[in-house]
Amino acid sequence: MEEIIDILADEQRIYDEALANVKAINNGAEFDLEKYIVLTEEYGKLLDELRRSITMLEDDERLLVYALFFEGLTERQYAEKIGISKTALHARKIKVLNKIKILMRT
Repeated sequence: MEEIIDILADEQRIYDEALANVKAINNGAEFDLEKYIVLTEEYGKLLDELRRSITMLEDDERLLVYALFFEGLTERQYAEKIGISKTALHARKIKVLNKIKILMRT
């Protein structure tokens, strides 16, 4: 799970650096186009790996990821929606995140 957090942190770092370059244009600072392109490509590769990994999940696992990370439901809300305890849902989430981590390595 820590590696997924690291991957997401890398994605955020890449995004933040790209955004800083774009902001620099507006402030008249020098824009490093090569760095921007490299960062954008890295970000795109990470997103592609994440998307590919998510498509390899079972339907219920994809729904969990979608609900928690794209719809913004809390664990409690989604657990109530599918009729299980929050604790059981949390355990499923950890299992799914670990599965994504493994899939992203392959």
